Amino acid sequence: MPIKNIAKAILKLFGYIISSYYVAKFKTSLFHYKDIAISVSTFNGLLGVYVRRYFYSSTLKKCGDGLTVFFGAYICYEDVAIGNDCTIEEYSLLSRCELGNDVVIAAGVSVMSGAHHHNIRDLDTLFRKSQGLLKTVRIGDNTWIGTKSVIMNDIAANSIVGAGAVVTRPVNEFDIVAGVPAKVIGSRKA
Repeated sequence: MPIKNIAKAILKLFGYIISSYYVAKFKTSLFHYKDIAISVSTFNGLLGVYVRRYFYSSTLKKCGDGLTVFFGAYICYEDVAIGNDCTIEEYSLLSRCELGNDVVIAAGVSVMSGAHHHNIRDLDTLFRKSQGLLKTVRIGDNTWIGTKSVIMNDIAANSIVGAGAVVTRPVNEFDIVAGVPAKVIGSRKA
């Protein structure tokens, strides 16, 4: 067995051991899930990828095989569902959402729990105390979301979201969208 494979096996083992500590913290219910996820996001390199893979596969509502979550990225809630072979790149954050299979989320993306986190019409309540309408955002199979995008609505399968886009309306299958707010600029079928 080459040295590279041995080193990878050792990293997987350490990743599993480290993630077990964070899973235990979560199961004690003494810590907020988001706080634990932020801590898990700080492990570097391949070790960090394994720590996050094992942590999320043990704590999320659904976590498919082959999840890769890079440094600084985290998932805010345990009721998230993720399909197989998804990638979440550096410094991205996911709120309530469901990802299909083979979704690529580039660096610095925010997947929000919809667009109405706060009741902006209630002038007597501070924003931090207001109750908005949260939704689960659904992102279909084989979707690519570009760097620094903000996702507040559903994205159908086989779609592309351009870098820096703000998705406020549903995106149809095979659409390519970009801009603020995001608008259709093309189709993958064309």
